[in-house]
Amino acid sequence: MELRKLVSAQLPIAVVASIAIAAYNLYTGEITTLVPLVIDFLINTVLLIVAFVGADMVWNRMFDKDGV
Repeated sequence: MELRKLVSAQLPIAVVASIAIAAYNLYTGEITTLVPLVIDFLINTVLLIVAFVGADMVWNRMFDKDGV
């Protein structure tokens, strides 16, 4: 699978997860202003995309057409 397809498949999941993390940070009072909230959201989104795509690439490489 191409990297572009992997990123586009994982992007909505990463955005939803970043929104959940940002909402939790707002709820607990860890972040109270807009600028740190946006920066935290963007960093979390990028890191989650990298993690999800990396895990997907490893998964696809381990379990390719041969079955193992």
